[in-house]
Amino acid sequence: MKEKINRITLGIRHRRSFRVPEVAGAIVDYIIYDSSSPFETNFFQATDTLLDNFENKGRILIGKDGKSSIVVDTDNLVLNLASDNFDDSISKIKTQFIPFFKKIFKEFKLENINRVGMVFEFKFSDGEKINQFVKTLTQDSFSNTDRFDLRFSQKETDTMSVVKRDLVDYKNNIVVLSKTADGVVLKFDYQFHYSPEIGSINDLDFDKFVEAATERLESKIFKWLKQNEK
Repeated sequence: MKEKINRITLGIRHRRSFRVPEVAGAIVDYIIYDSSSPFETNFFQATDTLLDNFENKGRILIGKDGKSSIVVDTDNLVLNLASDNFDDSISKIKTQFIPFFKKIFKEFKLENINRVGMVFEFKFSDGEKINQFVKTLTQDSFSNTDRFDLRFSQKETDTMSVVKRDLVDYKNNIVVLSKTADGVVLKFDYQFHYSPEIGSINDLDFDKFVEAATERLESKIFKWLKQNEK
């Protein structure tokens, strides 16, 4: 199933900071030119301003492959990484990209982390199983879909939140399944939510988070997809 994953996203959400658009250009330069950057000089091909109703929210770095990117905005730092080798991509995220992002948070004084998430994106060419699902769901009223969208989530409360006052940490599992003319896309989004916020990014155990995300990917999503292959 790993070979079906074509993109992995890592997102780190911090307390909203309206200072970010002012320093987003400097952050982009840091990502491209700093000697400790794990990104090769030709990894990115362009950068652009992120606008929301004409308001400057930050910047995006666009990868040369047209699929990878880094978003720096008032709420997040997000890496979208095109992947053709799952294990290699996860290794780079853990050993190269996360340590570098920690440096960015420290260098530009980004604090108060309230969420981290990983999204694993699959792409399939055959949408027949979705047609069969719709046929069953609608009792044969519909059998061939041009477009299909399904989204569901499941929250898991952290055990410490049950016994520790004022702690409401939780995990969220989000699954999005879509069918268009281009094929079928499945996205699995695994998130840790922190309340109260984590003051410093160095206080987060990213290894534990990545391990939890990949374990849930294997135990839930891979299991589901393998059963559907039978």
